[in-house]
Amino acid sequence: MSPFQLPLDIKSLKIVSQSVDRKANYTLEVKSTAKGTHCKKCGKWTEKVYGFGDKITVRHLSV
Repeated sequence: MSPFQLPLDIKSLKIVSQSVDRKANYTLEVKSTAKGTHCKKCGKWTEKVYGFGDKITVRHLSV
């Protein structure tokens, strides 16, 4: 399959890699470009990285 470009048009995300499997499922690896975020536990603003989020599957979105 030939390479493809799939713009997300989400300013806070950068596409790191993208692929399509034999069943035509698209896989995107993205990285946040945001300067920081609110802590999930206490709600305070932080710019330090303490880990990475889990991979998620989003289904039934038209491309």
